[in-house]
Amino acid sequence: MDRRAPAATLDELCGARGRPWLGRADDGRGRFQHVGPRGAGDLSGGAGRSAAGLSPVARRPHAPPARGGRDRDPADGSDGQRCGLCAAHLGLYLLIGAALTALGWRFEALRPGTLVTAGLGLWLLFVWPDPDDGFFALVAFAQVAIFAGVPLAHHVRGRAQPLDLAQLSLVSLVMALAIYGRFGFGQADDFAPLLAATVAVLAVIPATAFMLMWRRGQEGETRTVLTVLVPAVMLAFGALLLVTPAWLAPAMALLATGPLLWCEARRDAPALHAAAWLGAAMALTALAVTPDFSVELSQLGNLAEPVDMLRAGLRWAAAGTIFAAKARLSRPALSRSVGETLAVALGYGLAAQLLPSAALAWIAAIFASGLFVVVPQRVAAWGTALAITAIWSLEPLIGWATGGIMALTGAPFMVTSAVKPLDIVLRVAPLVVALAMLLTKGRDLPANLRAHGLAGLAVPGMIALHSLYKQIFAITSPVQFEDHGMGERSIWQALLVAGAYAAGRSLPAGLRRPVSLGLATAALAHFAMFTLFLHNPLWALQHVGPIPIVNWLPPAYLAAIVALRIGHRQWDDAPPAARTAGDAAAMVLITLLAFSLLRQAFAGSVLTAHGIGPTESLLISLIGILLALGFLWWGSLRASRSWRIGSLVLMLVAVIKVFLIDAARLEGLLRIASFMALGFSLIGIGWVYSRQLSRGADDTGVKAA
Repeated sequence: MDRRAPAATLDELCGARGRPWLGRADDGRGRFQHVGPRGAGDLSGGAGRSAAGLSPVARRPHAPPARGGRDRDPADGSDGQRCGLCAAHLGLYLLIGAALTALGWRFEALRPGTLVTAGLGLWLLFVWPDPDDGFFALVAFAQVAIFAGVPLAHHVRGRAQPLDLAQLSLVSLVMALAIYGRFGFGQADDFAPLLAATVAVLAVIPATAFMLMWRRGQEGETRTVLTVLVPAVMLAFGALLLVTPAWLAPAMALLATGPLLWCEARRDAPALHAAAWLGAAMALTALAVTPDFSVELSQLGNLAEPVDMLRAGLRWAAAGTIFAAKARLSRPALSRSVGETLAVALGYGLAAQLLPSAALAWIAAIFASGLFVVVPQRVAAWGTALAITAIWSLEPLIGWATGGIMALTGAPFMVTSAVKPLDIVLRVAPLVVALAMLLTKGRDLPANLRAHGLAGLAVPGMIALHSLYKQIFAITSPVQFEDHGMGERSIWQALLVAGAYAAGRSLPAGLRRPVSLGLATAALAHFAMFTLFLHNPLWALQHVGPIPIVNWLPPAYLAAIVALRIGHRQWDDAPPAARTAGDAAAMVLITLLAFSLLRQAFAGSVLTAHGIGPTESLLISLIGILLALGFLWWGSLRASRSWRIGSLVLMLVAVIKVFLIDAARLEGLLRIASFMALGFSLIGIGWVYSRQLSRGADDTGVKAA
């Protein structure tokens, strides 16, 4: 035989040898043309002929361009006019795939070659420019049967390897994308039912593989199960989306995820847990990206826009159901907490779609209280509802806090900065009620959590009470603040002190001390900041009242002194330094009260109306000496060294004032007489102090003995 004889032409291979279905793919000269990365190459000779079946591309430069690709005969080879694809090439690929699949059926080592062939065949479907619809469907069906059906048969017989399961899943998923790319874009309405049925059939392939693994008890093989389960869920979800309106996407995600939740409830397996979370993520994504979500989102606050309540309610209910099931079924603590958080958030969103915004803060508070009472161990659930309740209260509380910060700089706190009564009822009171329920029913909660709850209750509770109280005086201008500010502050401080006393007497043991100390501290802080420093009538324009003694000065100072006494009683284990500081503060307040009352007797309602005269100055010194003697007597009676030392300090201040200020205004014999009287007074005071101090030392020695 002549080895240089010309190779057989494609006509001889196809037509003359009885295979006309392969068509004509030669270039008119009996040679194959191969289009590779570097362009067309002549494969007619040598090794080129052996590779002709791998990636042949027909070139017919003499053929006229065809029109209406869908009306052409798929067997005449003209479909590949622009990209080189024709029936012959696809047929060759299918033959190669079938041959490799048949060999892989007998020889397991050859199965990876089937995966490569499947990838090339799917790629050809994507680059096929204008195929006939029927022929495209035929080729797609053949590829699914060869590249997905055979691996499924391996799985049925129990011979499948992980690569086989990956192949059937990927082929099903990618084929669905190819079919949708061919028939879905621009004409989905015409083909929607057929597309949905096709995608559903493709979903059956990996779903069947999972069902076999389920029956064999192989759900613990996480990677393998996820390989078939994830494409099955995605394809089922896609099929449902094709035949339903876009707004129903969350409900379709629920339908696709429902079987996974059932499986997770029956058996505990990481793959089932992960796949169910995939379904939950699909539902949440479907809710967020589908139409009207922005309008539905506005319902969560107080800027609601018109919305179709039935549609919105169904969408949020579908998404919330999945996360509620995850919160119920999840075993890991983190996963369960995430499920609880999102389930409560979506449940609140469902309520927001159906109810007016004015009731939403109370709805969240009811959620928090109910969940805490029924399932207190679900901390993430009732904590999320409580957080939503707190978010509702933020806006009015921030407005109050802004006015409070300005008040700390000396600006009057007007009623316009207080929380409005309607906002208190609708937005702040729900948080207070929910926190009160938490503290009342949560006796078994950890101490730190109870402490945080108490602090959280105190802040909005005090703000709400303060805002309601501000409505009584309703101060809206600086002039009104000058006239009524002292009275408003004095009554508020007295109410705080009364609350501290009542709490110390009536609350349960666990709450008595913190609540009483908190209210007493609030009263002292309010007095110190606003009455003692910023708006003290001794140097600020504040009306205290025209009547001596019966004015706003005694209530203001006495409330602070009683608050110190309550703190002393409730803080029975306070260190000695704290007790000494409390005694010193009480002596300072008593002294300032006496001086302010004397000033009011001379100046009237406004203590800064005029300066201090000689008579008033002498009386101030006299009051200082009398108070020093009173402190000395009280210290002796209570065996308190701090009061005796305070008495001595006040006496020295009074004496120095007499020498430096009062005596300087006297002349002649009056000055001599005043010095003599002061000298005898100092001798007497020294004798009294020496006896008191020696008595205190004797008492200490007796106690020590």
